[in-house]
Amino acid sequence: MSIRLSLALSFLALLFGVGCSTAPPRCLPSNCAGCCDTKGECVIAPSIQACGLRGSACVLCSGAQLCIGGLCSGTAAGGGGGETGGGTGGGGTGGGTGGGVTGGGTGGGATGGGTGGGTTGGGTGGGVTGGGTGGGVTGGGTGGGATGGGTGGGATGGGTGGGATGGGTGGGATGGGTGGGATGGGTGGGTTGGGGGSTGGGAGGGGSTGGGGGGLVCSPALVISALYGGGGNTGATYSYDFVELKNRTSGPIDLTGWSVQYGASAGTNWALVIPLTGTVPAHGYFLLRGAIGATVTNIPLPTAFDQDAPTLAIGQSNGVVALVNSLNALTACPAAGTVADFVGYGTATCRETASTGALSPTLAAYRALNGCTDTNSNAADLTASPLVAPRNTSSATSVCTCP
Repeated sequence: MSIRLSLALSFLALLFGVGCSTAPPRCLPSNCAGCCDTKGECVIAPSIQACGLRGSACVLCSGAQLCIGGLCSGTAAGGGGGETGGGTGGGGTGGGTGGGVTGGGTGGGATGGGTGGGTTGGGTGGGVTGGGTGGGVTGGGTGGGATGGGTGGGATGGGTGGGATGGGTGGGATGGGTGGGATGGGTGGGTTGGGGGSTGGGAGGGGSTGGGGGGLVCSPALVISALYGGGGNTGATYSYDFVELKNRTSGPIDLTGWSVQYGASAGTNWALVIPLTGTVPAHGYFLLRGAIGATVTNIPLPTAFDQDAPTLAIGQSNGVVALVNSLNALTACPAAGTVADFVGYGTATCRETASTGALSPTLAAYRALNGCTDTNSNAADLTASPLVAPRNTSSATSVCTCP
């Protein structure tokens, strides 16, 4: 074959692609808008059989998962963590467990929300800006951050144990909610405040700034809600004396530095001083078990005690019990307002206005309205009644409308 003919045949092969081939370009993020399959080819329209982000390896979605935004997901609204949000059941921009830069988290809200949320939001069931468990910079979850945060938080704040401005379960636009902060707080708080907090309100507090009734404005915050001094005596219902405390506010109360003291009817001899330990939950109760009697020794209290005080022997029929925000023993009958609370019963001359009725082995003193009522009159606030099971920190709570 002549050189001239060989050159002509080579030219025709190059012109029509005969006798040689060109390798297809490698599937890369720079040249593939979809995912790369096992053959190295670009899949432009991802499906459940070939799902993946731009230039990543295609995967097969399992079960009832869908391929949404290049990620396998259990629902059509959200999808795994991407640059903006993603995740299981994600909301408008973010949502999803382990969300990305803006949001993330299960059931996330408009911007963020979701468990383990990102910079702006985060938290299960997060609100418009943030909120939710483990929330991020602006919102945050239970025990929310500087502005808001918390379970079920509202637009800016909300959530249990909210921060400086808002906080609290079911909080409103700025604040509201259980354990609210400086401006708002309180269950079901209103636009700015509502509920417990330095400005206003209790449960269901409405209004722009304060609203409600109660919240942390209850004074005193902690009272004696029930007491029993006939434990273990002849015919006694229970073998032990007890004192039950009631938290009338929307925030927990640490009992460090507090004491329960017992004095004679005139309030001149306060020989028994019991330092308290523990915390009384918001709207909740605390049970201090006292001494056991000498006769009936086999009938325990039906409710677990929060603190045991075996030296606290309370008078069966007459006496005075004081709740003091101090560990110092009283030296006289306290004046109204100088201690948190004191109850004179039976023939006691040391009392708030007038003593409640005499107690017995089958009668205890109970404060009205689940322990909430306090008008500074022992006779009006407490009644000697047949014993019922005392309440402790695990008992159902009761929201007070003060006083």
